[in-house]
Amino acid sequence: MSKFVVDISHLSTGPIAEPEIRDSELIFRPKKTYILKSLLKEITPQNLHSEYSVGSESGKEILD
Repeated sequence: MSKFVVDISHLSTGPIAEPEIRDSELIFRPKKTYILKSLLKEITPQNLHSEYSVGSESGKEILD
């Protein structure tokens, strides 16, 4: 969305809304919010996976 449209309509984007243009219409949809405690409740032995390798360290992720 252009800055001009945001400025003249006094709209802002952020954690609560996500703009979308569909069929020439400007639509603001509420963003989904996630609560860590609720997400963790969904973990079960059936959907829990083990660790897996993604290759060697390549940046500043190496901690001493």
